[in-house]
Amino acid sequence: MKVFGLSNDEPSKNAAFKEKYALPYDLLCDVDTKVTSALGLYGPQEWKGQKYDGLTRSTLLIDADGRLKSVLQGIPAQNHAAEALKLLS
Repeated sequence: MKVFGLSNDEPSKNAAFKEKYALPYDLLCDVDTKVTSALGLYGPQEWKGQKYDGLTRSTLLIDADGRLKSVLQGIPAQNHAAEALKLLS
């Protein structure tokens, strides 16, 4: 199993985040939002009444053949990791 994180942040921000939280996996950068937009993970958002374009918190499970098996979205941040791990069992 391979795990990657993907964000729209600059490489330096991803490196600092990885170090701060001692993440054991690589963080990929999509600064121009081409990948996250193509996957339907980037677009209109709303938080506390403010509308903006941004990345949705998502987990994608892709099998060894490169096929998308599951997508997890709409889960509160505090529960997201636990729900993502359930996809693997």
